[in-house]
Amino acid sequence: MIAHGQSITAKNVISLNCVVDMEMMNAAFTDFIDNVTEAGYTPVGNIFFANGGELMQTEAIPMQLFVSVEEDYHGGLTEEFNYRTYFQVRRVLQTRVKGMSQLDFARGMEALGEAVTKLDGEYPNTPTFFVFTEFEGEIYTDIGVGLQFEKRLREAF
Repeated sequence: MIAHGQSITAKNVISLNCVVDMEMMNAAFTDFIDNVTEAGYTPVGNIFFANGGELMQTEAIPMQLFVSVEEDYHGGLTEEFNYRTYFQVRRVLQTRVKGMSQLDFARGMEALGEAVTKLDGEYPNTPTFFVFTEFEGEIYTDIGVGLQFEKRLREAF
């Protein structure tokens, strides 16, 4: 199933740009959370990330990791970390898959790719976001891209 017009919204978000091989992704998530907690912040909610590479890329993937925290900014983070009081991506085309394996991601990416080819007057303008959600003991991954109207349509407004 594809949902149009979704958004990704979070407050008090710490992020980190990094380059990760697929096989090291879980370690990168763990290191990220360890650094955030060692800096005196308490994660609230799940990690989400943006994949800035090619969708089938498995090595040297440029990523941005995100997590919401309970605290307002109080320093303590090294310079490679960013703190935002508010984070939002609007107009997201999104699908949800059960699980968080490469196979689960591939199924979701296929559905999302098909939906992108059917867009009329819009095109993706963000990296692909992966947002993890737990519901009744099951892990789901929302996979989505932000959309923008084609320039010719925007100028008419």
